Amino acid sequence: MHVMDSELDLISAGFDLITANLRFPTLFDLFPEIDRLTRPGSYIVFAGIKCDETELLCQKYQSASFKRVWAATEHEWAGIILKKYRLSEN
Repeated sequence: MHVMDSELDLISAGFDLITANLRFPTLFDLFPEIDRLTRPGSYIVFAGIKCDETELLCQKYQSASFKRVWAATEHEWAGIILKKYRLSEN
């Protein structure tokens, strides 16, 4: 495992796994960078999302080539796992 602490625009590698415990507005705004930094077969794990924000966030990522493969809630918080597919696999 390699952990990076760098500006996103300075990173060019494709990652197999990205995790983020961030709120909805940040995850929504980071979509282009997360899409760029992942490749088919990659997973993204998001936590720190309010339950009522989950569907809109999933729609944003699913509009590209991600599919939700897991979701859970606890009280008013949610976590989701999305997998990136090739467009032809959707």
